[in-house]
Amino acid sequence: MTQYERASLYLSGIAVVISVAIPFVQFIYHKIQRPRLHIIPFDGQPLTLSFDSFGPYAWFRFSIQCENESCIVKTIKLSICRANGESLYSAKWVLLKPIHVNRMFADVQHATIDTSTLVHPIRI
Repeated sequence: MTQYERASLYLSGIAVVISVAIPFVQFIYHKIQRPRLHIIPFDGQPLTLSFDSFGPYAWFRFSIQCENESCIVKTIKLSICRANGESLYSAKWVLLKPIHVNRMFADVQHATIDTSTLVHPIRI
């Protein structure tokens, strides 16, 4: 075996090791790196509690930012406690009310449209 053949074998062996090592290191890095969620409130009020004839409900007024990896938010749970730790209210994110329309017609007629849909997971 000549010197050039040996150098070619060494070089091809190094190329094979590098081509396998790079995806392996990327796989390990992504498994170690955890996604981070940040809640960005709108107008300084990320949560508003309301009570009406149908009972209590909460308005979530915030945006969710995910770093390092895309993630899926499946549920948002809310628990309201007093200062002494006594739990007052627990809720789970169940309904979305995206549309609220008031229509006035030519006469005295007045129509209000509210839509509610079950929430779907959000990919961030």
